[in-house]
Amino acid sequence: MLFAHASRYRSRICKIMTTSKDEPNELETVAPRNKMGLLGAISYIIGNIVGAGIFITPTTILANTNSAASSNIQLYSAYMSSHIWLMAIAYPQFLFKKNIDYKIRIQIGLALCVWIGTGVIAMLGSFSYIELGTAIHESGCDFAYACYVKWYALAFCYMCVGCLVHYPAVVAIQAQTFSEYFLWAGYCRL
Repeated sequence: MLFAHASRYRSRICKIMTTSKDEPNELETVAPRNKMGLLGAISYIIGNIVGAGIFITPTTILANTNSAASSNIQLYSAYMSSHIWLMAIAYPQFLFKKNIDYKIRIQIGLALCVWIGTGVIAMLGSFSYIELGTAIHESGCDFAYACYVKWYALAFCYMCVGCLVHYPAVVAIQAQTFSEYFLWAGYCRL
């Protein structure tokens, strides 16, 4: 399975793995497949770029930034805390209403600062990948970049960990988040 997955990428290690024993000097090239349509591209962006993290992290950030508030914000569920985020982003005056507890206002403001800070870090990481993608014209992302600098063992380890640990964990988190929100839709009170 790993070699079948790795053979899709056009890199030096894949060319070495596909050499025939009769002609050791000639390397076969693997042609990339361009079969992603509009629907596939949209679902890739929504599933992998946006992902389930935007639905999971608000509650965790609100719970871990409780420097000023401890018990008030713990009463909110994950569903309610994501609505607080939307209200705070769409209506900034929400943070300055008089009927909201001062401690909750400080905690939501601190959580928004943490959210913005991690967003800036993610943006800088994406800039690094954009730079690598324009400099190295190989498909395969991290695997191709490690092969480009001739770190074949690291590339192989990355593929093994990606296939056996990372990808199944991402799919499990996305499935758990989808199932929670799907089940909450049935119990929603208007």
